Amino acid sequence: AHYLDKTYKKTASLLANSSKAVAILGNADEETSESAFQYGRHLGLAFQLVDDLLDFVSSSDTMGKPTAADLKLGLATAPVLFATQDYPELNAMIVRRFQEQGDVERAFE
Repeated sequence: AHYLDKTYKKTASLLANSSKAVAILGNADEETSESAFQYGRHLGLAFQLVDDLLDFVSSSDTMGKPTAADLKLGLATAPVLFATQDYPELNAMIVRRFQEQGDVERAFE
């Protein structure tokens, strides 16, 4: 829940509110404006999920940023959070924000 809330505030809120603004400017009714907001919200969440996954499966040349950049910043993104189901040792790394020697490398594997 924390991850989705953070992701909404970081990325999805821009798309949600922009989508709603376009609907309002187009004289849409309240229901359509709310639907536009929800569309933008879901699109923004999906965008961020894909971006988080690409941090693990793309090269730094493709992404324009170093691989495992979020881990190096101490951020637990969706791929790591989902991986805790099969690799519970990740939980301790998340709590310490991947700050111990080798945490980033182990989590990235």
